[in-house]
Amino acid sequence: MILIEKVLIENFQSHESTELTFQKGLNVIVGPSDHGKSAVIRAIRWVLYNEPRGNDFIRQGTGFARVTLWLNTGYTITRERTSSKNRYILTDKNGNSNIYEGFGNEVPQEISNAHGIPKVVLDTDINTSINIGNQLEGPFLISESGAVRAKAIGRLTGLHIIDKAIRDSGTDLRRENQTRDRLEKELDEVTEKLKEYQYLDELEEKIEVGSKLIESIEKCLDKLSLMESIKCSLRDINEKYQKTSYELSMLEKIDECDRILKDVEVSFMKLKSLDSLKLKYNNNLMAVREMEDIFSATEGVMSGLSLLELIEDKVRLYDKLKKSNSTIKDLEKERIAVEDILRRTENIKGLDSVMVEIGEKTARMAKLASIKEKLIEYDREIAKVSNILDKSVDLNESYDVVNRIVKKSELLAKLEGIKVKLCPILDKLMEGNNYLKKNGQEIESYLNEYTELLKASGKCPTCNSKISDDKLMDIIKHYKEAH
Repeated sequence: MILIEKVLIENFQSHESTELTFQKGLNVIVGPSDHGKSAVIRAIRWVLYNEPRGNDFIRQGTGFARVTLWLNTGYTITRERTSSKNRYILTDKNGNSNIYEGFGNEVPQEISNAHGIPKVVLDTDINTSINIGNQLEGPFLISESGAVRAKAIGRLTGLHIIDKAIRDSGTDLRRENQTRDRLEKELDEVTEKLKEYQYLDELEEKIEVGSKLIESIEKCLDKLSLMESIKCSLRDINEKYQKTSYELSMLEKIDECDRILKDVEVSFMKLKSLDSLKLKYNNNLMAVREMEDIFSATEGVMSGLSLLELIEDKVRLYDKLKKSNSTIKDLEKERIAVEDILRRTENIKGLDSVMVEIGEKTARMAKLASIKEKLIEYDREIAKVSNILDKSVDLNESYDVVNRIVKKSELLAKLEGIKVKLCPILDKLMEGNNYLKKNGQEIESYLNEYTELLKASGKCPTCNSKISDDKLMDIIKHYKEAH
């Protein structure tokens, strides 16, 4: 027998938080009127039968109502209602809880099975609780009508099962009789329809005879189609025979035609060789004319070549004289500067050193004088060369050649200067590359050592937690890509 051992009522009507413990046997709740005695029964009824409906029973000023029943079976049933929740919570003796929501006006079957105090069904649409009675409610079935009392007593004694069996038997009997009548009617209809097909045996014999005739006709048709195909083939063969006979008659003189064809081929080859010889002859004539024109146009080429060699020699001499002239000018400038220095240092002390310097400058002056004489001689040679160049052919072209040579020389000098400047830079770049390569090798060795340590530890380097091999390989791959 299932008993309620304890009830906890929270914010249900006038009860803010009331806990009652029941003893085995009769329990009496005593107190003044309107102090919540009936509310205790209504709270228990709310848990057992989900009555009353709605949320008017929630205590004023609060947002929820909760009633919890402790049963002697170890189960705990909690009924809870808020503005957003409407649920049952069933907890077993092991502390496992299940929550039931969305049950509407009914009570979840698991809750009814847990407390074992369901309502008794009096009729198809009437049920009542024989365990809990409301205030001023009459004894069991006294307030009900006679028909309801009769049905309830019948249900209590099991008569409703016999009544239902009788009703169901009558219904099944009527249904089976209707089915029998319908089947008999259908059988009669089928029998009438079969009378229309009594000739089928005779028709079957006729069909067999017709089938044999059809087979013989089909064989004849096959033979006819075969004969037609043979006839067509024979016609084609006759046509081909006639064509072949005509072609053979036309080929009686094929040997003579073959001989004529060979003669024609020989004559064609001779004609083709003559045409090629004629083409080569015409090409040779054109080449001879072109060579004659070239020879006539290049009669003075040898004298021009010798003159060009003479011009190149003079140009080289001219370049040397030009460089000497620039050197003399530089020395002249130095001489003027020295004279200026000497003039400004006439009264300076240390005349011995000055005299030594003057002696050196005098020697340089002697050298400059000899260079000046050579320069005069070079100027005379340059004048001669200029006269020759003035008399030579294509002087403008020679000047262009000289200018190009000068430009190429200047470009070569600039390139040499750039090369001198680039050599230290290239050396520094080589040193930088070697340094980067060395650092890369060190980083690679450190990275390999770090990856080995990671594999050995099997932990994340940031949070020191254990990680899987796949994650570890991803971290190692990320480090390698980053470096």
